[in-house]
Amino acid sequence: MDTAIVFTYGRPTAGREKLAFEAFQDSMTFWEKKAIDGLCSHPVSYTFVDGGGMMIIFADRPRLMDLLELEEFQHIFLKAGFAVPDLAYRLAAVGDESVNRMGMWAGVGAELGLF
Repeated sequence: MDTAIVFTYGRPTAGREKLAFEAFQDSMTFWEKKAIDGLCSHPVSYTFVDGGGMMIIFADRPRLMDLLELEEFQHIFLKAGFAVPDLAYRLAAVGDESVNRMGMWAGVGAELGLF
């Protein structure tokens, strides 16, 4: 697995806490099913002391991109967005892919004369 998807979120909008909890449960169920099918790692979630949190899932980049295109994922993500105003996700290279990207980053920086 060469990519991690990191979801971050803050506190739910006041009055939408139940919707936020339902969306979180839907998301965990979605990613757990995909992990059982061998498409990604099991999701790991963390809660921040301010009430927000994050969830991390690992997968191969092409497979992860396919999962993000699924209508089921899109529905869950949109549902959560109505409950949590600062919901976002970012992709991160991991393992050898991270090392490769860092090398590419350094090469471009050197080409541009930045270091």
